[in-house]
Amino acid sequence: MRPPLLQYTLWFSSDRRWSLLPLGTIINTLFYAAILFVLWIAPGVLIRWNRARRGLCRHCAYNITGVAVCPECGTATTKPGNCTP
Repeated sequence: MRPPLLQYTLWFSSDRRWSLLPLGTIINTLFYAAILFVLWIAPGVLIRWNRARRGLCRHCAYNITGVAVCPECGTATTKPGNCTP
């Protein structure tokens, strides 16, 4: 009979451990990449949505109430005076 420590090290040196390692790495990478993507994209989306809600140009924050094209940057709006995100 082998000592418990030796059995433990032999189990970790088997091929079974290495077959699960890439799957866990891929799952963790995709999970954290999705979180970082949301954290990177969300502020810009919220800023543009808030600007459109207040009647400002989504790109330069110029007041576009009643006009079809922003006079500051030339961005066309979907409806004159109402820019939806």
